[in-house]
Amino acid sequence: MLPQIVLAFLATAALAEVSPDGTCGMEKAGEGKGYTCFEEKACCSSSGYCGAEDAYCLSSAGCQGEFSLGGAAACRDPVPGTTISVDGTCGTVEAGKYGYKCPGSDCCSAA
Repeated sequence: MLPQIVLAFLATAALAEVSPDGTCGMEKAGEGKGYTCFEEKACCSSSGYCGAEDAYCLSSAGCQGEFSLGGAAACRDPVPGTTISVDGTCGTVEAGKYGYKCPGSDCCSAA
């Protein structure tokens, strides 16, 4: 059974077309094209654009693993107290459920 799963995965990966314009996925900017991101910008954001920064690659920000180069492994979880906030929240209470750190000397709102 395992060889069949591997073959199915390889066939699916081979069918994925690399993005010619920096858009990816099926929704929003991806417009149903299903493009996969490329090496320099491996992550597909929730908005349907390829990029390499946290706003594109964090699972908490909606990274789309199925359209990211390398699959779900391209998307990463935030590291509490280390990852800079991508949404204006910080900490681990109330709205700060991901443990983001405030950027620079700015302070994030807890609510």
